[in-house]
Amino acid sequence: MKAFKFLLVGLLAQFLVVSGVDAAAGFNSISFKPSTSQGPYFSVEGSQTLGQWGHAAGLWAEFSNDSVVAFTASGVRIRDVINEQFVINAGGSLGLFNWLDFGASVAFVPYHDFDHPVTGVSDNGAQMGDIRLNFKARLLNNKKYPIGIAFVPFVAIPTGDESHFVGDGKVTGGGMLVFETKKLWDRFQMAVNVGGEVRSGA
Repeated sequence: MKAFKFLLVGLLAQFLVVSGVDAAAGFNSISFKPSTSQGPYFSVEGSQTLGQWGHAAGLWAEFSNDSVVAFTASGVRIRDVINEQFVINAGGSLGLFNWLDFGASVAFVPYHDFDHPVTGVSDNGAQMGDIRLNFKARLLNNKKYPIGIAFVPFVAIPTGDESHFVGDGKVTGGGMLVFETKKLWDRFQMAVNVGGEVRSGA
């Protein structure tokens, strides 16, 4: 295996205000989207690809507290909808050509302390998140030039349960442009991802 990485990321907290009965339908509380390819970053894509038949695999963990909280329209707190949540992201990438990678990742939620936002009924069963697929096409090589550029289109398949806020409930997709500097002084480099995701309204 050309590259294997195991990364553990803990205590990534997020907070959502849910107002009204049907608000936040289709909201995905799993906000951490780790990179599927080899590189020096957690959730930011670099511009380099793996090379033909190069491969990388990763396993990441995320714990969040009060991920989703329900309020009335007047701002009165009703209840914590997701009190605590532990998420495991598994993913990897394969180099199809020297300049093109294919990547995939999936989220699993083995621990999900959930109370229904309207009824308050508890349901703490394990859940599955959405499957995310992407390509990475390197447009400019930062090993040859001062900056590297890549394009990363992606799509998410709605395998997660939107009623438990662990999936979008619909197919979503988008793309990113990746800009990455050369390694400076053999120690430091920086990458910036610019893009967006398209999804239909709730």
